[in-house]
Amino acid sequence: MIRPDGAPGVGPAFVAADSEAVWVYGGGALTRIDPESNEIVSSVEITASGPIAAALGSVWVADSQNNQVLQVAPEAAVGSAPSVVRTIAVGGR
Repeated sequence: MIRPDGAPGVGPAFVAADSEAVWVYGGGALTRIDPESNEIVSSVEITASGPIAAALGSVWVADSQNNQVLQVAPEAAVGSAPSVVRTIAVGGR
C-alpha cells in the first residue's frame, strides 16, 4: 500500500488510472503513482474538491466549489511535476 504524503489516517479521496499511471487526489495534492513499481513518481498541490478522471492525455479534476474543472498535464519530462494547464468554467453544479 502506498500512502501519499499527508495527515496520518487521512486516505485518498479519489483515484483514477490511465495506461501510464495511477492518480490519487486527496489532502490537497494530486499524486502520480507508477503501477509497475508501486512508487510515487510526483505530486502537485491543487485546490479542488474532486472527483477526478484520467483520459485524453490529462487528468481532469472537478472543483464544484468554484464551478470549474482543472485540466492537469502529466509530467512533460521524466522527473518534472504535473501542472494545471487550464481551468474550464462550468455553470453551477
